[in-house]
Amino acid sequence: MKTIVCTSLALALTGSVAFAQDALPQASSQWYKDGEAAIQAILDRQPNTNRAKNVILLIADGNGVGTNYATRLFDGQQKGMLGEENVLPYETPEFYSALVKTYNINAQTPDSAPTAGSMNTGVKQRFNLINLGEEAIHDDCSTVEGNQLALFSEMMTEAGKSVGVVSTARLTHATPAAVYAKTANRNWEDSVPEECDGIQTDIATQLIDQMEAGMIDFAMGGGRRHFVPEGVETDEGGSGRRADGVNLIDRATGLGAQYAWNTET
Repeated sequence: MKTIVCTSLALALTGSVAFAQDALPQASSQWYKDGEAAIQAILDRQPNTNRAKNVILLIADGNGVGTNYATRLFDGQQKGMLGEENVLPYETPEFYSALVKTYNINAQTPDSAPTAGSMNTGVKQRFNLINLGEEAIHDDCSTVEGNQLALFSEMMTEAGKSVGVVSTARLTHATPAAVYAKTANRNWEDSVPEECDGIQTDIATQLIDQMEAGMIDFAMGGGRRHFVPEGVETDEGGSGRRADGVNLIDRATGLGAQYAWNTET
């Protein structure tokens, strides 16, 4: 916060002709000098007009202003600082930063399904839905048809680009699922209600469907249990949860996908 305050003060004083910069009592302060340097770095910044080779949407789930402050503080203290004066890599002048309003169409406190969906489509969505328009209703798969939104990943596939999804959570969890799935309930990770048969499939199946369609080229994350049948032991000793008896890992490898669950494979 001190850096921000000093930067603002330096900007105000720089724009004023009433003060001779070297005559200010604070001119020798390192805070003041750092503020001037930060302003100059922003003024010297030149737009990058080159064509991007890659686009990475990195979502630090739940990283609001308070969490970001805690991260800055902890990182700074690990470096031997007080903490507040620390600057995280993406807070430096060469980055363009902004605050965003995070909410759902029908909820002030949002969940990660429609918020991640909004990042992948450009529009706000309803609580607990993924990549469906504002007329869709939670838990009602009859409202899926006609409300599916176009995804950033679909646009990139049409442009001839490769698409990958990487997550420290389950691949079927709301945030990574927003890259490829469209569902009336974020919790339909390995099954859908009987009345939804023929209308939409579960999230894990949608991932493999999108791989088969050529939209998803790479997927890495957890949640293996949602891809194998009930009673089937997974590689690390867990058990599958799919009630339909379908082994999606076998289906994926049958399509030519390479499957790895450790560094040896």
